[in-house]
Formats: sequence, C-alpha cells, structure tokens
Amino acid sequence: MNFFLIIRYIITFFFVLFSVAFFSSTASASNTLSNSNYYLIGYKNELKNNLFIKDANIKIIEDYKSLHIARVLMSGKQVDLLKQKYIGHFTFIEKDLCAGIKSFSNFKPSLDEKQYIGLFKADKFRNNDIYSTYRGKGVKIGVLDTGIDFHHDDLDVKGGTAPVDKNEGTNYMDFVGHGTFVAGIIASKRTGIAPDAEIYAIKSISDSGDGSWSNIISGIEWAINNNMDILNMSVGTNEYSRGLEEAINKAYKKGIFIVAPAGNNGYDNNSNVTYPAKFKHVFAVGSINISGKRSEFSSVGNEIDTMAPGEEIYSTSLDNSYDYNSGTSMSSPYVAGAAALIKSANPNLTNDEISYIFVNNSVNCGRHYEYGNGILNITSALKSSLAKNKEPAILQTYQKIHWN
Repeated sequence: MNFFLIIRYIITFFFVLFSVAFFSSTASASNTLSNSNYYLIGYKNELKNNLFIKDANIKIIEDYKSLHIARVLMSGKQVDLLKQKYIGHFTFIEKDLCAGIKSFSNFKPSLDEKQYIGLFKADKFRNNDIYSTYRGKGVKIGVLDTGIDFHHDDLDVKGGTAPVDKNEGTNYMDFVGHGTFVAGIIASKRTGIAPDAEIYAIKSISDSGDGSWSNIISGIEWAINNNMDILNMSVGTNEYSRGLEEAINKAYKKGIFIVAPAGNNGYDNNSNVTYPAKFKHVFAVGSINISGKRSEFSSVGNEIDTMAPGEEIYSTSLDNSYDYNSGTSMSSPYVAGAAALIKSANPNLTNDEISYIFVNNSVNCGRHYEYGNGILNITSALKSSLAKNKEPAILQTYQKIHWN
C-alpha cells in the first residue's frame, strides 16, 4: 500500500475519533447545563464560609453581600441536597425568574393640548407660589427601568448602573424608551414634577423589555449603597419573589421611599395588583384618565395606595424627542416626583410619614378596591409637609392594607 495512502487513513481515523469525542462531550455538557438553573439563595453567614456551597459544588454567579442574597447556578439534585442536608444554612431558595415592563402603549392625544396640559402636566401646580420654592432640589431618585437616554437635552442624569449588562455595568443608555419616558415625568426640565431632583439610571430591564429578579435585586442594592432617597420601579410581575421582597424591605429600612405601578391587568373580581407594588413596603399607584376615572387597564386590589394620571401622558422620548404614552408605569413616576417635592420641603420625613401625607391628601373618588385612597393632590400634600409643628414624632404613620 502506498505510504502516503496509509498516512491519509491514519489521519482520517483520528479526525473521526476526535470529532465523535468532541461532539459527545459537547452534547454531554449541553445536557448538564440544561439540567441546571439559576437560583436565588438567601444565606445567614458569609457565603464564602458556608460549607453547603463547597459541599454541593454550587457555582456562585453574583453575591449581593449587603442583602445576604446570592445568584447561583445549580441543578435540581443540588437543590435537593441543600434542602435535605443544609436547611439551617439558608433562608430561602427560589428560581431566578423574570419581571418586565408591560402594556407600554403609544397613544395619539385625542384632547386639545391646552386642556390636556391642565391636568396631566406639572403646569397645573407649577404656577403655585409654593412650587417655586420646592422643586425637589437635593433629592436623589433612582429610576429602575430600561435605562435613561442621557443625551436628551431635557434630562440631567447624574449617574447610574446597568445590572442587566454585566460586561458594561455603567452603560445605562436606554434603547427602549420606557425608562427615558418615566424619568421625564419625574424630573425633566420642561414637563417634570420635580425638575431640580437628581435622577440616576438603574438599568435592570433589558432592551427586549424584561429583566431577571437578580438584575432588579442588584439594582436595589446599588440604590442602597448610593444613598438614593426615592426609588421608582415601573416594572411588574405576577410571580412572588422572596428575594425581591427582602431586598425591598432592606431598602425601605434604609430610608428609601419605593414607588411602583399597580399593574395593567384591568378589572377582576380578585386582586390582580402586580409585584413589587403588592409588597407591604412599596407605595402602589393606579392610573386615572382625563376625567378622573380609573383607567380600564389599571389593576385592582386592596393593595393600591393612591391614583395618579396614567393615560396619554406627555414626556421625554428617545432621540431628544417627546411622546404620549399610557400605563400605570406612567402613574408611578408622578408619585415619585411628588415624593421628591415633599422630601425637598421636609428632608426629615420618614417613609411612613410620606405615605401618611399622600394618603391623607388623596381625594376619595370610589371603592378602595379600585381607587385605593383616591387621587393624589400634590399641592395639598406639599402644603401638609410644611405644616407648622411638623416634627416627625407628631406626624402619624400610615399602614398599607396588605394580605399575604
């Protein structure tokens, strides 16, 4: 046999052998990965000193140390091992699921703009003498969303983070428009509720409109570590997360006033308020229309705290433009901006006291199940925060109606 022919056969043999081995190992790795999942774990002691991590060979993806929560990669068998052998070492285990922005809809204004501005824009109370003094100055607001278009002339973004993009953690540019719109309602120079407030972008929602619970938890931890006063979370999910609730509770205890939309699930005989608005320490906001009636898309439930405009809202958009949009995601920043005004007027107010002021300055207009405590009157709330003898010990506190 020709020598070169023999060499050719040998090379071919080893190539085939290598190919089989390579694709078999790849398939095996793929199967192993598909049987693994991302989980959130609440732990008691420092994670690096926990034996169950080493014993179960769990891969730590991220450790939110100040919250005692970690994101890990492990299989179902590893989860079973933890529950059977190390139950006392952790507080909870749950899958790292997703939340997102829902029913973010573009509407063309059907109203005369002058009439429209009267109710939905800040102009209605910007002409008030009290507003010329208190405009949110010195108040730091985290906008946990899809990022913010920091090139917009009407927005002064002071900084931020991007938990959704681990490779570019400070690239919080918005390519969706949702976060930019929300930020404008809060603090745009032209139409914002609190134009002198400091806004920070927390990009926990991806360019496709969703984000994992871990991304949101990471954003909350950033808000705590960077001393935010207010956190607007215009996101929603129907699924409960223990990790998310614990992160929110920690932020609340650190003095961050947290606001979120009630959701866009419409009317139902059973409560359909979404998380995080459903949590005890989140101020939940539903949507009203130009007539002061509950928007048809606005969720219902006893967890709703107040109502604010949420239909055909005018605010900042991508590419240095403006647009009209609807959803409870638009109602939430209205209240976040109001909280900034109150904070700038009386920085010593606690979260419970701010909630109490809002609730007692909301105009009752229907069943609590649909309207919460009513429609927020910002001017009245601001005046209440400046009332004489307003020492924190004298002000009452508000307890949200809440069912687990």
